[in-house]
Amino acid sequence: MRRPLIVVLAPLIAAAGLLTGCGTGSNAPQDAGVADFCDAATALDGEENSGAERAHEVGEQLDRVGTPEGISEQAREGFEIQVDLLTSSGEDGADERDLSDDELNFLTAYSEFVSSTCTA
Repeated sequence: MRRPLIVVLAPLIAAAGLLTGCGTGSNAPQDAGVADFCDAATALDGEENSGAERAHEVGEQLDRVGTPEGISEQAREGFEIQVDLLTSSGEDGADERDLSDDELNFLTAYSEFVSSTCTA
């Protein structure tokens, strides 16, 4: 079953990254420091309507930093989806995609990883 979803980047990232889409097969590092990862993963927290330019910057930052060791395969797939959406968002910083249940599950795993790893 596929569902349409309009993804508005800043509020969803603030809600721990519940964005989905197609994974990129990213070559992002898999040995990032936790602090660097958390800085990148939460960069848009509290920013409303930041737009595509800012979303692209954050997506590129995430791709450069990568994920820490120990991330599950499902959460890593969610990370790759997140990066893809951030770097390919439209001018208004939003992305519209048809999302599968599997894609939603990957992003839920990523969101849970960010929440548990980046607690203040």
